[in-house]
Amino acid sequence: MIAALEGASRAELEGDEFVVEFLPEAKHYRDTLSRSDNSKALREACAEVCGREIGIRFVIKTDDEAVGSEPLAANDPQQRQKAKHAAAADPAVQQVQRAFGAEIIDVKLL
Repeated sequence: MIAALEGASRAELEGDEFVVEFLPEAKHYRDTLSRSDNSKALREACAEVCGREIGIRFVIKTDDEAVGSEPLAANDPQQRQKAKHAAAADPAVQQVQRAFGAEIIDVKLL
């Protein structure tokens, strides 16, 4: 299950919903996570970390959603570092890091 989460292009808490987004070529990771036993375990982990019921939504990013993104910014080291610091300061990210013993290795700018 952890490998499938690592295959996501984006995973973030949006209100009462944990949104996990995959690129089309990583659809198999979505299929793995959406199996009932895996999604149940993910919901339980999110509820434990957040202290409330959290819904799970899996998304396959389409080409239409990529319109308007700025690919040059993804190569800007300052932007990447700024995004990494912002993610590290997010309380939800900090809770997930504590719960799973995780660390932020890299960020993907969308």
